[in-house]
Amino acid sequence: MSRFEYERILAAQALPEQVIATKRTAATAQWHDGASRNLLDDCWLIATEDANVRKDNTRLTLSFDSVIDVGGMTLADERSRQDNLSKKLVCLMAMTYGARRGPLSAERTFRLSLNFDWFVRWRRSRGMEWTSEIRPEHFDGFMECLGSGDILDLVPIIDRLDHLTDKARTGRFSLPISKAAGQLVRVDWTSLAGSLGVNYSALSRSATFRTELIDRLPILAPEYAADLAATTAIHQKGRGDRKRAADAVKTILLPWVYLARLSKGGFLGHDPLSFDPFERGEIGVHAKRIGKDGNRTATLLPRDFFALLNAAAVWVTQYASYIIYAVEQTRCLNEVLNRDYRHYKRERELILADFDRMAPSGLPLLAPDWSSRSHTEGRLSVGDAAKYLMTACAILIAGFGARRLRETTSLQNGCLTEDIPGLCELTIYIEKTLRDCDRIPVPHLVKSAVQVLEALTATTRARTGNRWLFELMRMGRGERKNIPFVLHKTLPEFAALNGLALPDGWDSWAVKPHQLRRGFAVAYYHGFEASSLDALSRFLRHFLPEMTRVYVNEALPGAIGRLREEIAARTQVARGAMSAEDRQWLVDAKKLLDDLADRGAVFNEVRCEALVHCMLAMWDGVETPIGQGAKRLYGDLDGMVAKASAKVRIGSRSNHPEAIRQPLTSLLQDYAKTHYLEPVPGHAAHCGCRPDDADDLAQAACLRAKAGHRSPWQSGGPVHEDVRPDYAFSSAYVCLGCSHCAAFKADQHVLTNTLERLEDAVARGATPASRESAADKLARFKGAIAAAKAATKGRA
Repeated sequence: MSRFEYERILAAQALPEQVIATKRTAATAQWHDGASRNLLDDCWLIATEDANVRKDNTRLTLSFDSVIDVGGMTLADERSRQDNLSKKLVCLMAMTYGARRGPLSAERTFRLSLNFDWFVRWRRSRGMEWTSEIRPEHFDGFMECLGSGDILDLVPIIDRLDHLTDKARTGRFSLPISKAAGQLVRVDWTSLAGSLGVNYSALSRSATFRTELIDRLPILAPEYAADLAATTAIHQKGRGDRKRAADAVKTILLPWVYLARLSKGGFLGHDPLSFDPFERGEIGVHAKRIGKDGNRTATLLPRDFFALLNAAAVWVTQYASYIIYAVEQTRCLNEVLNRDYRHYKRERELILADFDRMAPSGLPLLAPDWSSRSHTEGRLSVGDAAKYLMTACAILIAGFGARRLRETTSLQNGCLTEDIPGLCELTIYIEKTLRDCDRIPVPHLVKSAVQVLEALTATTRARTGNRWLFELMRMGRGERKNIPFVLHKTLPEFAALNGLALPDGWDSWAVKPHQLRRGFAVAYYHGFEASSLDALSRFLRHFLPEMTRVYVNEALPGAIGRLREEIAARTQVARGAMSAEDRQWLVDAKKLLDDLADRGAVFNEVRCEALVHCMLAMWDGVETPIGQGAKRLYGDLDGMVAKASAKVRIGSRSNHPEAIRQPLTSLLQDYAKTHYLEPVPGHAAHCGCRPDDADDLAQAACLRAKAGHRSPWQSGGPVHEDVRPDYAFSSAYVCLGCSHCAAFKADQHVLTNTLERLEDAVARGATPASRESAADKLARFKGAIAAAKAATKGRA
């Protein structure tokens, strides 16, 4: 491809605002921004998120001179000019339009660019210099290569290593190594990767390649073979032969999607893909055929979730002020060390004594060190204690704010407001959809966690001028380094440090940050299980289930409905007639719509899991609910058990009860999508009334009670039509007489307590009239409980 044709095609492309700077090559020092940016440059700095609202990975570099073939051949080579151009066009499309669900973020565009390089490496290794040479059978071969867990399998990496080994025998190649004074001899992975036509990351992380390289070291580097074998084996951290997750396969296939779209639209006339690889099935279909299904982290059961939340609550309520004090004292000690080493030892001993005197019960004794490597034997370093305090805050914020990892760690000072007393709102960055900040309602315990972070990071923020709440500077020995905080790592460490029992079936605490965002839904459906956890139960006293119910059932659907209507109305206008402001509104509105739907999806997922959990407990005999609703649940459960049993008889010879569990669970999961089992405020019952179901609503006792409270003189006015039960008109007595009532063990415990209070009122009534009234209530309440038990007689 000629240079003239290359420049002509790029000159026709608009330079998007997402490209904030460019430079000639990756090795060039000088960046050019503003009007000096140039698409002809082979290194672009891109950003799609505001660095002022998101903390990490907001600016990423796209390289168009990366290594793509043996001998260090790069995309900047004139022999690969067509691929350099195709990669630039693919990245431009990804950032501005996208291929499926709108423009990609900078991070996803960066991953796309890396996988485009692998597409080119694979194609060239098959002897095809142009994309237009690829045929459907070649795509099938590409898919076969993805079957292993090692990206290096896309190229004949071992054959290439053998070729270098043969050259080394004759003195034509020498293994690149790095050996600084006083350091171990290591392989220079960057140089070796260039010689083999791949990138540093894939080569150095491949367990298979490291093993093959060690076998050849006596030939490749005879002088250092033993030392290199040791360092190469020590740092082995590859994937082995583990199968890739389906989502990872989709990411690797994404360049094919863009090449197909651009080719079909006529934008790759210089080197088009001649067929659509996804005509025979969407990208997800191909990914599932090759990759592991789901690859989901094991779900934390409510009791394990609450144990983790309780430990976090203990740190925030009982340990926080002490740890914040210890952080400041450790900084002071480091200043002493910088000024006068002779007084350091004495000062350290005084601080240790001070720490021990003030230490709260349950927290390990602290040592005034930043690193765990230097702390006094048997003590926890202040640096680690600060990390675990930030972890505790992250657990509570992510759990009860339903937020993702990077959204939580991007919180800034002043993020929590309480304009109306009791109504806390968190201003937080929304990562996947909105890519901007939004205000979400949160329970009071999130306020406590935010206040702890603001106090902990006050000194850091004063010195740096930043507002981040998950950035803590140690400022020791004249340094201004931050304490490393990686939530993926500190979460399991935090659980282990607090001695939490391992969840059933787990070998170690492997909780992931994304699991935390289910916390608000778990608290809603299972909050009664936290009553025995002192620190958490104090928080949950301020957790209003009705606030969650209104937010999920009314506020979210209402906002989604209004947005959809507005989007539909505005899109009736021809796009060409829209102003730039209208077009931008549509883009932002669709992002917000995705985020609102995502928040509701998290809640709905836990709702379904809770229903399945309850009905499996009924099948196991662990739960024996009472009430008319429970009778209906037993009937539905019996029908599904019969279906599951039939499937087991047809599919296998086993008639063991456990053989039924898997097919029964699948049937219950489908059942949960269209059925409900909502905890009623006060925890006296669960409600099986289905929203928007006219028959169910007509039988709802709370709605009948509500109708009876309507003022007669307002009967001529408009009447709001209920689409779900109204628990403001519910009570233990009302629910017990309802056809939707299912009272489980915890609910029955509440009913027993209510019964005892009524009996006490009869015995202690101040007047005969009050005792008679209490006795009447007691008799009616006993009758309601008896009727509820009779409904499931023989089952409960």
